[in-house]
Amino acid sequence: MQEELINLRNEAIAQISGSKDSGELEELRAAYLGRNGKFTLLVKKIKDVPADQRKTFGITLNESKVAIENLISDKKQALLKSLSEKRDWFDLTMPGFKPSLSTQKEPASNPLKQFSERKPRQCKEG
Repeated sequence: MQEELINLRNEAIAQISGSKDSGELEELRAAYLGRNGKFTLLVKKIKDVPADQRKTFGITLNESKVAIENLISDKKQALLKSLSEKRDWFDLTMPGFKPSLSTQKEPASNPLKQFSERKPRQCKEG
């Protein structure tokens, strides 16, 4: 049982280290640590381990799960960082954005303009 755990841990580390995108990484997380994952099945099999080896097997199993979780989170951070570095690249040698110099006025200013241009009322005697 101990050999099975060590082989499973090495297999998981190899696959996680070789993953290229976050979707594949999430699938690997579910396959190893999910509800029906391989490590979860080993936790359920702990009752079949002899009593004198159960403690060391449990410790090794928990250490393996923590190592896999840490490796997945580190790999996820590395993938996000590499993605953001590609996306945030900015070429300073490119010409800048020129704002539009249109002479259109805001629609709200039209009534004010019409009011100010209107001729004042004149009083006439008569």
